[in-house]
Amino acid sequence: MYAEQDSSSLAQAAVRRLMNDFSWRLLSEEEFVSRCVSTLAEKPAMKPIQACQNVYSRVLYEACRDVNRQEQAYLELHYYLYRIARSRRWNVAEDATQGALLLIFEHIQACRNPETFLRFAQFKLLQAIKTMNRRLGREEEPLVDDLPRPPSETQIPFDDDTENLWNCIRQIWAAHPRARNQLRAVLWKYFDELSDEEIARRINKTPAQVQVLRSRGLEKLRRCMTERERLSSRRSSDHRSARSK
Repeated sequence: MYAEQDSSSLAQAAVRRLMNDFSWRLLSEEEFVSRCVSTLAEKPAMKPIQACQNVYSRVLYEACRDVNRQEQAYLELHYYLYRIARSRRWNVAEDATQGALLLIFEHIQACRNPETFLRFAQFKLLQAIKTMNRRLGREEEPLVDDLPRPPSETQIPFDDDTENLWNCIRQIWAAHPRARNQLRAVLWKYFDELSDEEIARRINKTPAQVQVLRSRGLEKLRRCMTERERLSSRRSSDHRSARSK
């Protein structure tokens, strides 16, 4: 009983924060909280804020494909992406946001998981910002601090929890300088969509070596994420045990 009350209060706090920060109105607060609580019941190790973001990601995805709710959905998506763009590239924020919305509209069917739609949208924003930078004659290396945080939905072959992925990228980048080309091979492939030939040119390797580097980078990320998931599950279990006493 107490666990249910705690889950509900945490979900309500997360919902109010998100609705206040991003003016999300496609769901009533009551319905939003109810869906978040259901998600947390299915995935107790998930953070309430992430669970609620996943819930609204699905709502936005469905609304963007519904002619009756599409206008409101894209208005909310514009505000969400503009805030990110403004914090990253304030001088091209509006143009980049409009470019991202166009990319989302054209490629929404490429989002394979509606619960990651917001991260998919962030990825399109990243692409739009890079397009704007190229038009302005700016060449910027994307790794590591030039990427949005948390990173966008990408084709990187991992489960959800991109915050966990991002933490691992930073951890490995800082702790293992020799592994940085491995991370470059991963990030330039999946975030910047560069070919192995272009990546090889940038780091002075052959395409075959790039493939090996990327494989090793992915393996390091998998190990790191598995360990973080294990520690997170243990903390959640300890927390539930403490509350039940």
